[in-house]
Amino acid sequence: MTAAHSSATALVATGVHCLRTGPWRLASNVYLVESGSSWVLVDAGWPGQASVIRSAAESLFGRGTRPTAILLTHVHPDHSGSAAELARWWHLPVHVHPAEVPQAAGGIVPGFENPLDRVLVAPALRLLPRRLLPDRDPLARIVRELDPDGCPPGLPCWRCVPAPGHTPGSLALFRPADRVMLTGDAILTIDPNSLGDLLRDRPMLGGPPWISTWNWAQARESVAHLAELEPAVIAAGHGHAMTGSGLAPALGALAPRMHRPLRASEGFFRGVDYAAPARYRRPPTFRLQRLARLLTRMGWSPGYVVNLEVPGRRTGVLRRTTLVCTGYQGRSYLVAPAGDSDWIRNVRAAGGSVVISRRERHPAMLVEVPPQDRPPIIRAYSHRPGRSATAAAWEARTCFGLGTHPSEGQLHTAADRYPVFLIEEPEAVAGDSSGPNPATSQAPTPAAPAGRLGTVLLVASAAGAPLSLLALRHLGRWGRVLVASGCAILFVRDTTMVASGTPGRLRSLPRALLVAEVATSATAVATGVWPWLQDPSTTARRRHNPCPVSPLRRHAPGRAAAALLGPAACATMAIHTTRFAIYLSPGSGLRSPSRPGGPPPAAPQSAATRGAAQRGGCVR
Repeated sequence: MTAAHSSATALVATGVHCLRTGPWRLASNVYLVESGSSWVLVDAGWPGQASVIRSAAESLFGRGTRPTAILLTHVHPDHSGSAAELARWWHLPVHVHPAEVPQAAGGIVPGFENPLDRVLVAPALRLLPRRLLPDRDPLARIVRELDPDGCPPGLPCWRCVPAPGHTPGSLALFRPADRVMLTGDAILTIDPNSLGDLLRDRPMLGGPPWISTWNWAQARESVAHLAELEPAVIAAGHGHAMTGSGLAPALGALAPRMHRPLRASEGFFRGVDYAAPARYRRPPTFRLQRLARLLTRMGWSPGYVVNLEVPGRRTGVLRRTTLVCTGYQGRSYLVAPAGDSDWIRNVRAAGGSVVISRRERHPAMLVEVPPQDRPPIIRAYSHRPGRSATAAAWEARTCFGLGTHPSEGQLHTAADRYPVFLIEEPEAVAGDSSGPNPATSQAPTPAAPAGRLGTVLLVASAAGAPLSLLALRHLGRWGRVLVASGCAILFVRDTTMVASGTPGRLRSLPRALLVAEVATSATAVATGVWPWLQDPSTTARRRHNPCPVSPLRRHAPGRAAAALLGPAACATMAIHTTRFAIYLSPGSGLRSPSRPGGPPPAAPQSAATRGAAQRGGCVR
């Protein structure tokens, strides 16, 4: 099994020319396939590569040449980025699988999100103002459907082989005469799921990258289906073309190896169909709840998020779960959008005796609401204050299987599968008349860190800027790594807050500071990793010089990135300190509880719960 290595246009099979476009390990392959006296372009590389592709075509087929057709194996930016520009230049449509047409319009298509969309792209799109988002991708105007079971346009000797999984309409092209296969991202000749193999650029068969794969189970089935065709040459979307006698056995063994991302869990690597009728959902192996629990404990999560602590029903070990606290008619409730999950059974086994916490822990009693009383609470959960109509519609559809404005009948049908608990304080349940009013009880949480802890955290935040400068000055490249890592933590935290709708509950100054912190932390992270993305020599181990040469000495962009890292990190730390100082002042970072359109004031309650009941959740 051999691989053809070339940095320019290379002939990988009879009449099939490969052009690598894009930076370093992110390079994607563009194929120029001859067909008689004409030729066809398969995939269009990253955005901004149109001139490179035209130059390569003219060097192969003559000046002023144009293809018979433009085909895309799937619609991802690394394969369709230059398609619209090339189509306008050559006055040609772009042909894709019918299932890819909705994605050509840009944005995130509901039901077809991959882990990257859920973790990064969707929060980023929520952060950007709508006026900065294009109404429609230019590719949507020129895309055309092809016959997925016939011959591709312009290539009568080839046939299309649907390979869904990486995207719903991923496509491979197969030439039966000599068994040459263009696989797109259904099969790669690098392993994008192994960082070591990716950095070494070692040729090997691999599946698609799980971080951008829509359905991993279907991707594995597609690999097995393509292996049945026994291709003699594999020309993939990334990596070098491979051929040889060992190709068929290696390809047959690939599908069984593609099991590890499935073990991880639903919710991060794969989407969860919460609307499916299931009486019990086991806890995932990989739990993002641990990160959410830590952020909530530190007070960095939205104010309506709480940690629930309850003993395990079998082991007695304390189990912690992060949940959303919902307000309805002056009372507070916990709704289980995942249905009858693990924490529900633990609460029932404990008789409703739990501990609810943010920065402080408080005992509480959970009283299960009968199914006939749940519909209005579920509606309040989906349409809680501070959420956009789009987010509410997404949650109603994804979690409860309902429309944007479900009827009472639909809510009653779904309510039986989603337990709801009323939060009451133990004194009220025990019948103590001097305790808090059960109609207005709420899991109390302080609005800001108390005394000494708050001062320590504020001082630590203020020291971030000088410490960053010292690290950049005295620790060299490791200082840049440390500073960029710290800014990356702040960036993840801030984007999580933005994705959960926190800006809608802040006043104008804290909201502007939050957006500014996201921008500066993203700049710091980008400038911190930019030099290492540009020069592959930084990852190479040299025999005579074990320390890799810094690319900052070679490239002007690297020097500019290093110069921007310090100011961006200092700006991030300064903004974070200002936000934290505002946060230490009780209530100063939140909107007034009597804002227009909010719920009516509740009955008199304790100071810790007054703001929570009016905002429909727990306070920060």
